[in-house]
Amino acid sequence: MKRSRVFALQVGVLGLGLALVAPLQAAVAFGGAGGLGECASFVTCTATAFSSTFHLEQTTFSSVSGYTPPPPFVVGVALTIQDVHNEETTAPVRVGTPPCSTLPCVASDWSSFTEARAQSDFAVNRASAYTSVGASGIDDRSVLEVPHTAQVQVLTAADANSVWRDVWTFNSNGHFSATIALDGHSSTSTTSIFFPQTFDYVVGATLGEWFYDLNVWDVTNLSVSEDFETGGPTLIARLQDHTGIGNEQRPTFASTLALDFDFVSGVSYVVTAELGVHSRNGREIDLYDTALLTEVVLSNGAELSALSGHDYLVTVPEPGQAALMLVGLAGMATQARFKQGLRRH
Repeated sequence: MKRSRVFALQVGVLGLGLALVAPLQAAVAFGGAGGLGECASFVTCTATAFSSTFHLEQTTFSSVSGYTPPPPFVVGVALTIQDVHNEETTAPVRVGTPPCSTLPCVASDWSSFTEARAQSDFAVNRASAYTSVGASGIDDRSVLEVPHTAQVQVLTAADANSVWRDVWTFNSNGHFSATIALDGHSSTSTTSIFFPQTFDYVVGATLGEWFYDLNVWDVTNLSVSEDFETGGPTLIARLQDHTGIGNEQRPTFASTLALDFDFVSGVSYVVTAELGVHSRNGREIDLYDTALLTEVVLSNGAELSALSGHDYLVTVPEPGQAALMLVGLAGMATQARFKQGLRRH
């Protein structure tokens, strides 16, 4: 069978030709590559929320002439700081390094920083990734006519994946409809306050990408399909946005996706949703407050039962809306007390 999307990072290190694959694999439907755990069978999947984050900073000094790199750098050796965090949880997951936090701390004028955040919950996906500038150039610290130069290459990258999987059943036949709002922003850095003024550099190739993918599978009625060529679950609905193509250049972006499908009583539906974000060399892609499944409507008075126990029919208001509701309720309470006071008099 074909696995769900594998969100992988492949980057070339500015002239070195080194390919690095980030360990961000989220096989969200029926495989276990992302840590979700494989379904015992197509019809016995678990409900789970899973987050995966990865970051990388790599700095290399080469072509040195009378130049001594600051500790802990070694000429010709790429200093790489990276980490990955994969966890089955609804709590936030984060990896990254603030400026000058390597072990041991790199000289402040060669610091870089990265951050990847993800949080998954049933009906909610959040992810963002932020990196400082990646660059290539010459650091020239020559004194009088004595050369002190080195070629310096800096690479930064960060990935974040937010995934959840649930199993739905309905007590009667009917139609399901809901909306998913996707909104976020991106930005690009072209300078770094953490590089020395003696460093004449060009910014490395920047990249910022994201995708959202939601699928609804009928795991009771199996069929042969493009996804399962030898027989497997039947795809009932699929929503995809900005999947696997292009580089996000918009400062802000937003879209609203409509999820619609007909359901049958007694059928088990496996629902999977994944939000993936990737940034490289001075990019920020932020979709952390987004991808919330809301406005769920079931026809014919049908009831939805979720293996996770999550109530998809209840829409949690946004913080601003919640504040307005509280103000309104307070006003109604004050008005009621006022009317009661009038009656007493």
